[in-house]
Amino acid sequence: MKERLTELSKKYVNRETVSYLIFGVLTTLVDWVIFTALVKLAGMNHLIANIISTASAIVFAFFTNKRYVFQSLDYSAKTIVPEFIKFVGSRLFTFGVQELLLYLTVDLLGLPPVLMKMITSAVVIILNYFFSKLLIFVRKEKSDAQEKNDL
Repeated sequence: MKERLTELSKKYVNRETVSYLIFGVLTTLVDWVIFTALVKLAGMNHLIANIISTASAIVFAFFTNKRYVFQSLDYSAKTIVPEFIKFVGSRLFTFGVQELLLYLTVDLLGLPPVLMKMITSAVVIILNYFFSKLLIFVRKEKSDAQEKNDL
């Protein structure tokens, strides 16, 4: 059992996952701070506040994920435009999931909006990681022939 846990931790606890968690926390803080300020200080509707806070967090997350988490260092238009489109598309999908969950829990069940924002964010964070890892910042592996040509 101990060997299996060690094997799993080596596989999943690495620079990428740790940096994703760090920047995920920072992105979540950007989202929550803006959301809370708009709801509590400005008296804005929670669904509209969620749109604004999510848009701000998406822009922050794109650049931090690209550079620091997935180390996608190609900033040419042919790379960054498709990455950004896929990133925003996946974030819009998870935003829709969160909006639906907020509507169900806050509007229909009467639960507190800030608490529900925190809880639904956990679902969003997990979905966003898999979208980024598997669909957006995918590293293209070089073939053996390409690597030999690089030498």
